[in-house]
Amino acid sequence: MTSSWKCRDGGLYLDSKAAIEANYRRMFASLAEVELEPLDRFATETRVVDDMKVRFRLTGDGMVNAPVAIGARVELRLVHVFHMRGGRIAREIVHEAWRTIG
Repeated sequence: MTSSWKCRDGGLYLDSKAAIEANYRRMFASLAEVELEPLDRFATETRVVDDMKVRFRLTGDGMVNAPVAIGARVELRLVHVFHMRGGRIAREIVHEAWRTIG
């Protein structure tokens, strides 16, 4: 199966499960010194929200559209909104706020 991704309206659009998996593998391979700070998490039958701060060093080019240089230490405010259908993820929307840290 061919996986593909493209930027659409300034964001990342993934068109298959294989593309989603490949994107996560590229991302995680480009991170080091990862720290997670959960802020707010909740779920209903139709929606799951996960709001957190993620601190890491960007070590490669696997983060599509990363607004910082490779090697930068980053704090990323990361909010995932999952739209659920029948107990499964039907759509994922991600909001990011990047800042470099010393």
